[in-house]
This record gives sequence, C-alpha cells and structure tokens, in this order.
Amino acid sequence: MNKLIASDPDFATGYGYRAWTRWRQGNQEAFIADLATSQLKGGRADAAETLRAGYGKGGLKGACSAMIEFLMKKSRTEYVSPYGIAVFYAVMGDLDHTFEYLEKAYREHSGRMEYIKDEDAFEGLRSDPRYVDLLRRMGLPQ
Repeated sequence: MNKLIASDPDFATGYGYRAWTRWRQGNQEAFIADLATSQLKGGRADAAETLRAGYGKGGLKGACSAMIEFLMKKSRTEYVSPYGIAVFYAVMGDLDHTFEYLEKAYREHSGRMEYIKDEDAFEGLRSDPRYVDLLRRMGLPQ
C-alpha cells in the first residue's frame, strides 16, 4: 500500500487507493480518473479539473504536466511540497526532474520524504544510483 496515499485524508474515500491500483495495473486512464475523483472528493475541484483537462489534451504526460504547472503556480501563494511535484515527474518518467524535486524535498526536510521507499510512483527509481544515494543520506536502508 502506498503510505503517502494512506496518510492523505482525501484517500479515505477509496478513490486514491484505487487510483494507485490502476497505476500498478497499467491502466492510465482509470488512474487519472480515480486520482481526479479523489481530488474532487477532497474539496479540490481545481486540481481534479486540471488532471482531467491535462489527460484530455495529452494523456498521462499531459495530466502530469498540467498538475506540475498547477502545483508550481500554487506554490507562489502557499506551501507545496516538492515531493508532490516529484511524484508527478516520476509518473511521467522524467527522472532528472524527479530527482531535482526529491533533492529539494530532502533539503527542506519535507515530512513526506518518510514515504519515499513506499511510493508507487518511485518504483522505477529503485536501481538508480541517485535514489540509492538519497536513501543513504536519509539514513534509510536500500
């Protein structure tokens, strides 16, 4: 189970859990649909619409790019963890930007970093030397 999702009260509806199940099954459309529904149920209609519109324009990469842009814009007026941005970069397979934002999250001691080993989106990073180094610096076993 994805602990990041489990710690997010928006996922109590079950849509967040199901979204990551869809992700593991390779069903991108259902992943985005459930992720958007979890955002909507959590009172974030703007984020839900961002995901849906982005997916409509450019599939998974479109949805992730739209959410990254949304989160970066939001970060100008309120705190947004770089960890959350890293998740969307990881989902679309942009490893360099994923690590850039994980490093930012690490430097600012983001509380969400405690879930790095359990994050489904980071599955493809596990063998990357940058991931191994980050875990080492965090004092976590690989």
